[in-house]
Amino acid sequence: MAKWEERDPRWLVQHRDDGKNVNGWHWEEKNRLEWTKQRLQELLPAIPAAVTGNLRICEVTDVVGEAMTSTRKGNKKLAIFDLKITLKWQAQAEDDAEQVRSQAVDTGSGVYKGTLQLDDFASHSEPDEYIFTVTADATGEIDKRELYRGVAESLRPQIIGALQQLLQEMVEL
Repeated sequence: MAKWEERDPRWLVQHRDDGKNVNGWHWEEKNRLEWTKQRLQELLPAIPAAVTGNLRICEVTDVVGEAMTSTRKGNKKLAIFDLKITLKWQAQAEDDAEQVRSQAVDTGSGVYKGTLQLDDFASHSEPDEYIFTVTADATGEIDKRELYRGVAESLRPQIIGALQQLLQEMVEL
């Protein structure tokens, strides 16, 4: 073990103007929110469209919260995050997709749109605990439950897969 009297360099703390943690000895955190926003913009709209109704994610409209990587003693990396993600989805009515058309108001071109919100995407949550809120841009007395269920069930597995990929990439930064 190093002895203080011998002035072993491991005991000497160097002053650094940039405030960097010398030798990565304790926790070091880096804000990854902007990187996360950019990567979500790439990953989520790239999810393949569902066969029925050509259901797809158009864009990521909002990402609010925090995302960071934390390194312990220079080698153990963790992703720490708590985000609320809002997406826009779109479905194209097909000739044989009567149930899609019957559940939403046509915008004039057979295109149905809405939002999908993931309220609690956090490092302490498991994928089966993620809460998705789906809405459709429709008016009138329409029973939208089937449409919402279809949107959530079609996109949920792909979104979770993309989020897991995001976390793996974040830890490797």
